[in-house]
Amino acid sequence: MGYQVYEDRMARDHGVSRWAGYGVPAVCDAPSCEARIHRGLAFKCEPCGMYFCLEHLLSVCPAWHAFVTPKPDTAEWERWILTDESWAQWRAENSDLVADMRARTTTDTARDAPRSPDCVAGKHRACGGDAWDDAADDVCDCRCGCHSEEVAADER
Repeated sequence: MGYQVYEDRMARDHGVSRWAGYGVPAVCDAPSCEARIHRGLAFKCEPCGMYFCLEHLLSVCPAWHAFVTPKPDTAEWERWILTDESWAQWRAENSDLVADMRARTTTDTARDAPRSPDCVAGKHRACGGDAWDDAADDVCDCRCGCHSEEVAADER
């Protein structure tokens, strides 16, 4: 087995099911960072097992790494798994996981949209409603799904 794609078992210990390896596109696990990386060994912090951009990785596993929650797979990666022929056997053998993944990719349209650092970190109640839109290089409304009336009522 190589290190291109494999299950990230350390993230599973934190309650997050995701993939790792240098073939897996991802974002930095630092709560307020959206830097694009891959989950290969070059971006892995060995002491804590999380994946960080060079700026956060080179901080030599500071104490805050212990409080980081692993970020989920990107929508881009999940779409690849759900559509690429090379994953056909895996899809056939893992129908429950595929169903969960399909539900996320069709209902979580905000995943790749601008979200506040609080929502990215899973701290939805702390979100003030603002996010940074990289494409427009400007402040915009946070587009996390937690702001819908239905989801907001569930979180009260």
